Amino acid sequence: GFTGLGLAAAGYTAMRLLGIGPIGTLVASGLLHAEDRIVIADFQSRGVDSALGASVSEALRIDLGQTRVVRVLDASEVRTALQRMGRAEGRVDPATAREMAVREGGKAYLVGEVTGAGRGFLLTARLLATEGDAELVALRETAADDNEVLAAIDRLSKRLRERLGESLRSIRAAPPLEQVTTSSLEALRLYTEAKAISRSSEPTKAEPLLLQAIALDSGFATAWRALGVFYYNTGAPRSKQVHASTMAYQHRERLPDIERFAATHNLKIATVAELIQYRLRHDSLVHRIAEA
Repeated sequence: GFTGLGLAAAGYTAMRLLGIGPIGTLVASGLLHAEDRIVIADFQSRGVDSALGASVSEALRIDLGQTRVVRVLDASEVRTALQRMGRAEGRVDPATAREMAVREGGKAYLVGEVTGAGRGFLLTARLLATEGDAELVALRETAADDNEVLAAIDRLSKRLRERLGESLRSIRAAPPLEQVTTSSLEALRLYTEAKAISRSSEPTKAEPLLLQAIALDSGFATAWRALGVFYYNTGAPRSKQVHASTMAYQHRERLPDIERFAATHNLKIATVAELIQYRLRHDSLVHRIAEA
C-alpha cells in the first residue's frame, strides 16, 4: 500500500513538472514561458448582480498578481492600454481583452462567468491563447452563498496558479485572498464599483462607496489606500489624505507586496505635504507677528 502511494505521488509530481498528462503545467509544456503577460477580462454575470462579475475579476486579478510565473496586467497598465486603443475606460469584455493581449504582447487572456444557481454561485474561468484562441485551461468552482464566494475565488486562483506552473510551496505560502483584500463580499462590490466610477466623468461619486466599504470592513486596506488617492486627486484637506493613508498603512499586512509599497509611499507623500503646509502656515504667522 505504501509502495503504491509512493508511486502515485511520484507519478503525479513527474507529470506536473514535465508538463504531460492532464495535470501538466503550461510553463513546463512550453505553452507559456516565465514572465509571459496575461490579460484578465471582466467576468460576465449571468442571473446575478452585474457588479458581482466585476468584483470577482478584480479579486482574481489581485490574487493572480502575486504569482511570479506569469505577469498579469494591473489596473494602471490596463488603463494605459485602453487609452492607446482609443477606448473609453470601463469594462474589459473578452474581445477587448484579446485585442489588448495582442497589442501588449500577451500570450494568453483569462475570461470567466459568474452564474447564479439558486442561493449559490458557479464560477468558471478559461485561459485562452492569444494566437488561435486555443483553450489552455478550463476551471470551475462553486459557492453555496455570498459568504463563500471569496473562498471559491481563492480556490480558483490557486488551481490556476498550479496549472500555470507555480510551485505548490509558493501557492500554499501565499496569504489567502481574504487577507489581501476583504472578507466582506459587499465591501468588495462597493470597492469595485467605486474604482469604476473613479475612472468616469463623475469621480466624486466614488467617495461614499469607499466609505461604505470601509464601514463594512474597517481593515479594508485597499479601500483605505484608494480613498487616500481619491482625496489627493480631488484636492481634499490634507488631514483627510493623511488619515486615509495612515489607515492603509496600519493594515498593510493585508495588501499584496506592490500595494503595500504604494501604501507606505502614499503615507510618506501625505505626511510630507502636511508638514510643508504646517511650515508655511507657521512661517506666515511668524512673518505677520514680526510686521506687527
